[in-house]
Amino acid sequence: MVSLEANDMDLTEAVNTLAVQVQVLLSGQEHLVGKVTVYLKDVNVLDALRIILDPFGLAFTVTTDDKDPSQHLIKIMTSDEFESQNGYSFNQNIATKVLFLKNLQITDLKEKLFKMKSESGKIFFDESHSMIAMMDSSKKIVSMENYVKERDVPLKTEIFKLHFVQGTDVINSIQTMLTQDFGRAKFDDRSNSIVITDTENKIQEIAKFIKDLDQQNKQVVVSAKVIQVTLNEEHSNGIDWEAILSDYQSVPFEGLDNNTNNLKKILSFGSVNEEDLKVLLDALDTVGIPNVISDSKMTVDFNEDFDIVIDSEDLTLMSEPKKHNKTDEKNRKARFDIYTFMPKDDALTAKIKPSLVVNGLASASDRDLKIDLKDGSTVVVGSLFKNVTIESTRKIPFLGDLPLVGFVFRNQGQRELRTETVLFLTLKTINKEPLSEEVKKNSNEK
Repeated sequence: MVSLEANDMDLTEAVNTLAVQVQVLLSGQEHLVGKVTVYLKDVNVLDALRIILDPFGLAFTVTTDDKDPSQHLIKIMTSDEFESQNGYSFNQNIATKVLFLKNLQITDLKEKLFKMKSESGKIFFDESHSMIAMMDSSKKIVSMENYVKERDVPLKTEIFKLHFVQGTDVINSIQTMLTQDFGRAKFDDRSNSIVITDTENKIQEIAKFIKDLDQQNKQVVVSAKVIQVTLNEEHSNGIDWEAILSDYQSVPFEGLDNNTNNLKKILSFGSVNEEDLKVLLDALDTVGIPNVISDSKMTVDFNEDFDIVIDSEDLTLMSEPKKHNKTDEKNRKARFDIYTFMPKDDALTAKIKPSLVVNGLASASDRDLKIDLKDGSTVVVGSLFKNVTIESTRKIPFLGDLPLVGFVFRNQGQRELRTETVLFLTLKTINKEPLSEEVKKNSNEK
């Protein structure tokens, strides 16, 4: 058995060092050109020579001195010379490969490589220098080399603090995602954290998995208020939403009747925070007479669609004549398909697609409106106009109320007023109530 520590050593010196240890003679040393780095301990001298010479395209033969059978001669030659003399290549049955690990430890791969080699194959390890020297068939060498190179990449350790799920619930799933043989995941119960060591790409994959899983199970409470404002003469063209709302946007929209041709047919969108909403609601009576048509709440999951419908038939003043039975009156509705999601912890996004529904046939807007807002803020939809007709009485004070002759001082007739309907959608996130154990059990049994 021989040992050798060659760190960028001349090939001639390395081979002679081995020869001295086993007291053999050498010939063909003129072929020994180059430097070698290898670390071998208690290795058969022929295995050591093969490991050292094979990378340089060199071979050797061993013969015994005719006069002294105890004396052996090792003749070094090129692989071509060996094949020419013997009729087969030097590494026909045995190939070699020396690898130095850059990132992994020998212990990360040792057990697996021993399982991969053939029965006649040999592997030599030097843990202090992270060296692996392999001898086996060419096919086995290629397989083991690829295995090592695929795994010997920079490793990264990252700690993932879990906020909404328990590490005990996810650690098993993460274990199955780790790179085989050396990826590691450890759960720290005290901090509810998972420490993961793996490749950069695998860390990113697991990070996405954790991010998608470790989310607070939230819902959104939608407070929907519809207010119809009978506009005064000063504001007959509608409320100036562009001056009031944040993130103002508008889209073309036909409206709830055909009697507003003198107005730009659009819908106005934007948002206000909680404080500004109170001011805005109080200020509506400065532009006309507000009337709450509906005020409701609903709870929906994020990423779940819901819709709000405003029916023109519901937008009638108490004194307005009903026209439902007229054949020329088309039933018109404004429908808003709404979708909410949370791109960040402290914000949410609402996507709104308005549609005009006439006698059951919907005509949707060409684009969705996307509004980013803070939790608890309100989406405002305005510029939804409708003209209404009311019965009105004009009279001269005191004289118009006289019995018998008062009609002379009164004038009755119809009066057309313009209204603007405003939709207020306040979005507030809440934590979804966890299922009881009984409900979970029943759900799993279905």
